[in-house]
Amino acid sequence: MPKVADVTVVDATRINVNYNTAMDIVTMGTASKYSVSGNTVASVEVSADHKVATLTLGTPLTNVDANTTVGVNGVKDPYNNEIKNFAKVYVLSDKVRPVAGSLVWDDSQTLSFTIDKDADLDTTNTSGNAKNVNAFVAVYDANGIKKFGLINTGTQATYVTANNQSKVTVNVAGLTAGNYTLQVVGLKDKATNLINPNPTIQSFTITNDTTAPAVTSITPVGYAGGNATFDVVFTERLQANPTIDIDDVTKAIGTPVVSADGKTYTITVTTTSGLHKVTVKNFKDLAGNSGTAVAQMVTFTASSPQLVSAQYQPTAGGNKIVVKFDRNIVADTPADITAGSYVYDNVQYALSTLTDGGKIDKSALTVADIDNDGIKELLINADDYSGTAGAVTALPVGSYTVTLPAGEVKDAAGQANTAKTLTFVVPSNASVTTTASPAAKGTAANGDANYVDVTFTQKVTDATALNLANYKVEGSQVFTNAVFTDSTKKIVRLTMAAGAIQTNGSYTVTVDNVVDTNGNAVQAFSGAVTLYENVKPFIALAEVNATNNVKVTFNEALTGTINNADLEVYVNGSKVASTVSFTSGASIANITLTTPLADTTSTVVVKTASTFSVVDANKNEAVTGFEKTAVWNVVVDTTAPTLSAISAGNLAATTADLTFTSDEAGTYYYLVYAAADAAPTAATVKAQGTAVTKGTAAATAAAQTVNMTGLTTATAYKAYVVVEDAAGNLSTVGATASFTTL
Repeated sequence: MPKVADVTVVDATRINVNYNTAMDIVTMGTASKYSVSGNTVASVEVSADHKVATLTLGTPLTNVDANTTVGVNGVKDPYNNEIKNFAKVYVLSDKVRPVAGSLVWDDSQTLSFTIDKDADLDTTNTSGNAKNVNAFVAVYDANGIKKFGLINTGTQATYVTANNQSKVTVNVAGLTAGNYTLQVVGLKDKATNLINPNPTIQSFTITNDTTAPAVTSITPVGYAGGNATFDVVFTERLQANPTIDIDDVTKAIGTPVVSADGKTYTITVTTTSGLHKVTVKNFKDLAGNSGTAVAQMVTFTASSPQLVSAQYQPTAGGNKIVVKFDRNIVADTPADITAGSYVYDNVQYALSTLTDGGKIDKSALTVADIDNDGIKELLINADDYSGTAGAVTALPVGSYTVTLPAGEVKDAAGQANTAKTLTFVVPSNASVTTTASPAAKGTAANGDANYVDVTFTQKVTDATALNLANYKVEGSQVFTNAVFTDSTKKIVRLTMAAGAIQTNGSYTVTVDNVVDTNGNAVQAFSGAVTLYENVKPFIALAEVNATNNVKVTFNEALTGTINNADLEVYVNGSKVASTVSFTSGASIANITLTTPLADTTSTVVVKTASTFSVVDANKNEAVTGFEKTAVWNVVVDTTAPTLSAISAGNLAATTADLTFTSDEAGTYYYLVYAAADAAPTAATVKAQGTAVTKGTAAATAAAQTVNMTGLTTATAYKAYVVVEDAAGNLSTVGATASFTTL
């Protein structure tokens, strides 16, 4: 006789009712035949051997064991033996933690990873929603600086569920080339089980994309109503729609249909049927690389979707007849399938003999991409062909030959299918894909960033309650001290090791092996607790951006005041004078050096002084005595200007012109000495010491003329000139300009 052998948990939203023998597929697949205390049964899937009914629950289970009554009434075996009024209490829970898959590049600017079960996240990715995936995902650069994420108003990450897959997609378009880490922290599944490990950290590298996109194929789809439709496949995603020329004339393409991977464009243009030259041009990839135009001769003719195959296929959504066509399709005007027959045990039955309606009802037909290849298929629900309200009627076992009516589906060109004969087999032992999904339940408990309070209902012993080995976070011992907070000895305050929690979020905290003062073992605790990042702020990056500027980037935003003395700058080991500019709440400070750096060989180190006393958002005090060697982002000019074409001209009794050419702009200085006097040094010329006459002004990187005045009639002189550029480089004294006034 049939009976329920056991009830087991698949995941938070599904349980299996296991029978001791194969059952009738119709009754065992009917949701109303089952009951679950405190819950509802949304749907039922039947296993290949008809021995397991998988119930989808209306409310997820938790990760805490719960006594649950499961009832079965009216389920029959193939011999009409019925299970009546079965009810039994089972302990049900889902304690399996979700796991993230490896990072995958979807394109040059998009990363993704899967989660092996449904996450407790907002699939609409609404900004501000506490379950927005951006509140649980963040990206950090090689210096530990967070680039984005862990905030529920973020938009870089999105979460989707489709075809029993959970996927997180992350847009990294704004990141420059370099090494990064992606962290997932505190993410939970439908039963509130935390991600494992928590945090989950994966590395990735961004390189400069210099590969141009290319066209891999241009394929006609069809021709209808004066419009030609064709598919263009590219090697990667594009920034925008390409330009299409037909016979060297640019055509309007409206809004093309783009495949999920962004590589296939289904384009419709107005033109005549027949042979045409199709040119695809003006397309760029996401990195801005331009592709080369491609021209191809294409023949546009009317062509209805052609049948490729029809096959019975078990899926996570039930058993389907999957009807494949030679192109992408959409539903057109669904109609009942009435013509045909099936053979079972060498007996042929007309389709009209089907017990529920004598047809495959049009409501059993849907269109979906069942295999995720970007091409949709027509699906016939083999588990419920009737369309009768309240009935679940599976297609009988047998070999089918049926006629698919014309107009069930159409392609992107609007061309409908013609009537086609489908042949398929509904076996007696089809397989159903079952996916596992975990769940989680956490007990909320708050503490400061460096402390966690554990409250017991009874007084506990010093030896067990203060034993640090009895407390763990994600399986690791991270506490450094334990004390009671009052004389009742019911609350233990645990001190967190510095830097133990890298990111705000939920973590699994376990408390075990504690005994109360009566000798009773305290019930072990394991649950999700909100913990706060307790990393002391530090200098993540120091950059020399100008000869007098050092940009300091901290690993997070800081609150407080940073004075000049709080950030010390050392150049080649010697402390130098500087001033600091910082705004509370920012993560960047700018240091201005009193004396500009002389060359790029200098080693510049920024150090946090003992007076450095800012804090982060969790009140973690910044590290003092921390040193960071700066990287150079500026090229220091150490080349002095070169002077040429120095001469005197336009001579008069008391004046003359000095002409010279400099290869750099800057400031010029000149002195005029008596011809018999010794030549001055460049420093003397710049200093504008005693001379017959002298002068200084702005110099251009070109030839220029300076008028010298205050000279004596019929006297021999020598003029000396130097130029100093903006970097402070001083030229040598140019060639002497000797002259005699009139």
